Amino acid sequence: MTTPVGKKIPTGKLVDILNCGPAGCTYATNAFKQAAAVLGWRVKEYTPAEPTPQLVQNDMTQIVNDHPAAVVVTALPTIEYPHQAAALKAAHIPLIELYGTDPTSGTAPLEIDGVGFDDALAQALADKTTVDLGGKGTVADVILSGYPIIAAYTAAYNAQLKKVCPACKIISTTIAPTSLGTTDGTDIVNFLRANPGVNALFLSYEQVGEDLASAAKGAGITLPKTYSEAPTIAGVQAAAAGVRTATAPVDYNENGWQVADALARLFTGQSTAPDENSGPPVIWAKEYHNIPAATSSTVFPTDNPNYQAQFKKLWGK
Repeated sequence: MTTPVGKKIPTGKLVDILNCGPAGCTYATNAFKQAAAVLGWRVKEYTPAEPTPQLVQNDMTQIVNDHPAAVVVTALPTIEYPHQAAALKAAHIPLIELYGTDPTSGTAPLEIDGVGFDDALAQALADKTTVDLGGKGTVADVILSGYPIIAAYTAAYNAQLKKVCPACKIISTTIAPTSLGTTDGTDIVNFLRANPGVNALFLSYEQVGEDLASAAKGAGITLPKTYSEAPTIAGVQAAAAGVRTATAPVDYNENGWQVADALARLFTGQSTAPDENSGPPVIWAKEYHNIPAATSSTVFPTDNPNYQAQFKKLWGK
């Protein structure tokens, strides 16, 4: 959005947010909290231990009972909590999805960085993979289970790969969210051992590969070219070091502030339709010399250092 809100944005609002759990959702959640503080809103955060329907629905039931002014859900579609989504709609409580798979209709009035955006990133990575492999080879997907958005853009990666690299063979394995930071690196190494000859590895969500380099070194194997979507801070550092061949970043910081901007417009009765199209997908790679420095262990790096000032100007702050 480039059009100022132009009206007084109400303060004192309570906004509940469901954090999907992994690092990307946490970065975006923290950015939203920062933006909400600028607007004088209170934020209550819920994070299910795992993305199971029961745990998600338990948290969403608490959210419904909070009677907030609005609800934000990250990376979990309404199919995971249909009754609670219906209850929010009946109570006229706006629901915004960030990294979801629902269309902008029905129970979700707005979807930010949904399937279309993430598919474009995945397709760009498939093109990069094809070029690097010279149009042939075996590509292995590593899919983080439990998040429909990840399954959706991994399918887009594979579809694009089949289109531009018909000589490529695709195999896959799945990593459970409970394995993040524990056995994920070893699990991937064992998969590579069981499938010799893999030429490229696609990490559907960067965090599944944070322990991969050390696990591979311990096992005495050389990793193939490795690509990832939605990098963590550690993933950005891996790309800068050349450990990750290329990664497709999600701007978690701006996304969190975009959610706040959308709510400011909803609270003032204005349209949330974008007045500008987003730019083309970006690939970060050491060879491109375009990776911003990761100077914080908690804040994701950005290539737009002025985004906060830009949003504040739209809000009259």
